[in-house]
Amino acid sequence: MRAIDWCPVYADPPLKGIPWLKSSNQVSRPSNVRPKSQMFVVSCSMHILDGECCSLYLQKKLGWMDRPNINVLSAQLIELSKLYSQLKSHSSDVPIVDAALSKGIPALYSKMQEYIGTDEFVQLKSALDGVSWVWIGDNFVVPNALAFDSPVKFTPYLYVVPSELSEFRDLLLNLGVRINFDIWDYMHVLQRLQNDVKGFPLSTDQLNFVHRILDAVADCCSEKPLFEASNTPILIPDMSAVLMHAGDLVYNDAPWMDNSTPVGKHFIHPTISNDLASRLGIQSLRCLSLVDDDMTKDLPCMDYARIKELLTSYGDTELLLFDLLELADCCKANKLHLIFDKREHPRQSLLQHNG
Repeated sequence: MRAIDWCPVYADPPLKGIPWLKSSNQVSRPSNVRPKSQMFVVSCSMHILDGECCSLYLQKKLGWMDRPNINVLSAQLIELSKLYSQLKSHSSDVPIVDAALSKGIPALYSKMQEYIGTDEFVQLKSALDGVSWVWIGDNFVVPNALAFDSPVKFTPYLYVVPSELSEFRDLLLNLGVRINFDIWDYMHVLQRLQNDVKGFPLSTDQLNFVHRILDAVADCCSEKPLFEASNTPILIPDMSAVLMHAGDLVYNDAPWMDNSTPVGKHFIHPTISNDLASRLGIQSLRCLSLVDDDMTKDLPCMDYARIKELLTSYGDTELLLFDLLELADCCKANKLHLIFDKREHPRQSLLQHNG
């Protein structure tokens, strides 16, 4: 029975966007046929039964309940993605196809998930490498652009896994979907965006997206500085909303000073706060105004809070000068200059605006 051509099959797909195994005959052998309920799983490699088969016993005997070969599943998913990309660019049937895919794709993912932990799963992973195969409701996207939890999402760069796919968590994680995006993902997205805009200013939506990415990057580096977390220069929008390397930017923490930027530097975009800029490793205008790299040397020194604590504890005692000398010695300094200023200044900064 399995080897005889007697099962009526569809000659054409009942829906656009479905990969289809063409047939010149109206009938085919059961071994090369599956019920219409499996159309989204096997239609690329097997014929689809034109009719109903309600008997589970008969389906089992004809082999229609056997798990499809892994190559059949991978070919099906690749073709679905390819055809959808073609269809989306020039068809009015997209909403209908979207609804059908959202209903049919889970059956395909379910069969794929059964192969986790087998030798065949390695073949599946290899076949899908570089393919946009994850269905998110209105498009197929590559797995490395997806995360189960993300503070940032923006088409076509970063996506969050739809709740409808939560039952396929093991499958998605094993095939490249992230639990969370990391700093490398954010850096890569900024580089892609820079390539896409080709040096032009960012739109309002793009600017908001970049701001959320920068917040996420700063959070990733909360325990250690950005330059330690990544060797890749981060891209940040300047005053004109053009993405630039962080090393070419400066933030204005002294707006009362001359607004002209130092040579070779640009001000960051005003939507980026000074605090965020500092966390991202951008230098401040006051720092650049006071510090000349040719005249300074990076010496080891206690942090400000510790120095303040030590000096405060001595008050006006005669030992203060000796402790300052000891501190200078710990810093390996050759000279110690003391500046005594009887004037009183607000605590914020010596460069703050006094009117």
